[in-house]
Amino acid sequence: MPDEQTTPDAGYIKGFNEGYIITKHMPELSDCVVQARNESPRLEGFRDGRKQLVLEKIAEQHKTPLKTEQNKDIRQETRKDRDLEPDR
Repeated sequence: MPDEQTTPDAGYIKGFNEGYIITKHMPELSDCVVQARNESPRLEGFRDGRKQLVLEKIAEQHKTPLKTEQNKDIRQETRKDRDLEPDR
């Protein structure tokens, strides 16, 4: 069976982009829009665009280490070790 790639509907793409941008800049409005009961391709795209931004934010949070007191202590210990001269 050949691998068929389907192009998303133009309304879906427009909704995806709108969902991503509106969620980024006006999350409260985005929350209201996704509660709509309409099941159009544009609204499906909006929901998927919103979901994409949320997933990207979560991934970004996992990339940056949490700055805690424990991390500060580890960095200070590492710096102390660097100042020591090697044993001969």
